[in-house]
Amino acid sequence: MPEKPEEIPTITVSLDDLKPSAIGSQSFAARVDLGGLSGLADLHLLGGPTGRPITVNSHVCASIAEYAGSPGSPRFMGAAKMSVLNVVPGDNDVFTRVFIDWPEALTAAVDFIVIND
Repeated sequence: MPEKPEEIPTITVSLDDLKPSAIGSQSFAARVDLGGLSGLADLHLLGGPTGRPITVNSHVCASIAEYAGSPGSPRFMGAAKMSVLNVVPGDNDVFTRVFIDWPEALTAAVDFIVIND
């Protein structure tokens, strides 16, 4: 497998640092605020001792949107193109690559839904 180019930053976030919302007994949703970002970035969402499993067999969906102001503010569709390029569940983590096509850093958030039920 080719190595990841050095210029793509990786943002690592633990579920323990988020407030996941239960969807079922083993499924949940969580939001990761990326802060100011432009271009490509890899997001590494770590599971943790919160009782929220992520496995290679989990079904994981992700979306990205811009927000203004502080984290948790309403998201909106601005002029920038934003994409979730890859979503790869692993053993107790999810790797996601996102792209924000804008010359300046924009505040954005990625929403995850992890389904295990």
